[in-house]
Amino acid sequence: MSNVTILSDSSDELPTQVASLMVPVCEHFLLLPNVSVAEIIGCPPIETVKNKPKWFLGYVEWRNVHVPIVSFEVANGAEYTELVEPNRVAVLNGISGDSRLPFFCLATQGIPRLTRVHAEGIVESDAAEGDLEFMRVIVNGEDAVIPEIEKLEAMIIDHL
Repeated sequence: MSNVTILSDSSDELPTQVASLMVPVCEHFLLLPNVSVAEIIGCPPIETVKNKPKWFLGYVEWRNVHVPIVSFEVANGAEYTELVEPNRVAVLNGISGDSRLPFFCLATQGIPRLTRVHAEGIVESDAAEGDLEFMRVIVNGEDAVIPEIEKLEAMIIDHL
């Protein structure tokens, strides 16, 4: 296992900590910077759409915006079975700059927890699985996945 370097905006400085969320999905936690999450909400009704991949669950209304909702696990290659109905949704800020995707939602399986990530409190663990996992880590003693959000956004944009 190796230590994971957490970079700040300045390439020569390391932050002392990063406020993050441990977001529960079907099989593990996703570790996301707190600033990437616009809001955590109860799962609103999902408007399903035809001719989309199984990971593209449909759309939800959030603050009068029609927002796509996806299953991270299925998009990452997990075998599709009957998905557990999400009980919460993480509304993420789009980072691609594409005006068609200012926000998107991840289906979650519980209430995310705030955690503070310190450089000395995170280490790389198992090998990443699937194209949407940047790295598997142990953060503050818990297993988590750092997702490839840019790749996930590109997949969503391809199916809008």
